[in-house]
Amino acid sequence: MKKYCFSLLCLSVTSSPAMADSSSPVFSEATGASNNGKVQTDTPVSASAATHPALPLAKSGTDELITVTGRATPPPEVTDTRYQPTPDASTLRTTTSVLNIPQVVNIVSQQVIRDQEPRNLDDALANVSGITQGNTLAGTQDTIMKRGFGGNRDGSIMHNGMPLIQGRGFNAAANSVEVLKGPSSLLYGIMDPGGVINIVSKKPRLQARTTASVMGWTYGRGKDGFEGMLDSTGPIGKGKLAYRLVLDRIAEDYWRNFGMHQETLIAPSLAWLGKKTQIIAWYEFRDYLYPFDRGTALDPRTGKPLDIPSTRRLDENFNRMTGQSHLASYRSIIASVPDGLLMSISVIIRRLTMPTSCV
Repeated sequence: MKKYCFSLLCLSVTSSPAMADSSSPVFSEATGASNNGKVQTDTPVSASAATHPALPLAKSGTDELITVTGRATPPPEVTDTRYQPTPDASTLRTTTSVLNIPQVVNIVSQQVIRDQEPRNLDDALANVSGITQGNTLAGTQDTIMKRGFGGNRDGSIMHNGMPLIQGRGFNAAANSVEVLKGPSSLLYGIMDPGGVINIVSKKPRLQARTTASVMGWTYGRGKDGFEGMLDSTGPIGKGKLAYRLVLDRIAEDYWRNFGMHQETLIAPSLAWLGKKTQIIAWYEFRDYLYPFDRGTALDPRTGKPLDIPSTRRLDENFNRMTGQSHLASYRSIIASVPDGLLMSISVIIRRLTMPTSCV
């Protein structure tokens, strides 16, 4: 098997033993059941499997058909309710179990996100070791330190395997968060060797399901908040076409003496989920307003914060950041075709509207 990998394209070419040299047949590295000369597995083929000592070798001079079934995204729906993480192919370009991956990978699964209800990426990664929060630029940026490395927009935050340039990447459309630690992050371009963080989006399902939630809260002498979310997915017609629509609206008072946080998310997606071909297209629209609060001031005489309540802001009410962002992504996976070609293409198109007010 020959494998060619690029930043936006991953190709794997396999040939059956009938076409290859009978003395060096190709087998799947993953364990699979053998039935009448056919080997089936749910993980991608590995080139190292040709010399794997634990796998049987074909008899010399015989023509055997080896059928390899590659599991593409999305994973089975039952994994959405498991705490055991299921890796997404957009992070390591494979769906191999985390136990069989030599790199250090931590995954925050959908069930954990559902239980903890994190507000941002910092909250979602609270239980991941080696992760700390950096300078978030007044709470408007995702700044994650990975093993001591990181900064604002350092390229280490990704969306479905591609670099993300938005300030905040985690929202209600996120299905899971995967953290690849260590120098393996250099596989994604020029960046610090601390690691990369991949935010995996929710994918359409052929099983109809609709979830709606409404939350409200109040704190600190009349400071109120509200969030409403709708998540609907299901088939379109009787074929293999499916949709998913995620709507989310947040409006809350800022925790200090003035300010407002508002955010609107519209995230539709479409997918063709065939047995051999899967095509998924996402789109996310965000309209946001954040208070641009840089914290309190220091007393130049003592070098310590001013002796004032922590809830008091010293700037003006118009000191805020507003803007809109548009993000579209596309993925095409061909699990198998007559000539034995496995192809995966991921493309992300971004259109970012810079903040209209930032003082």
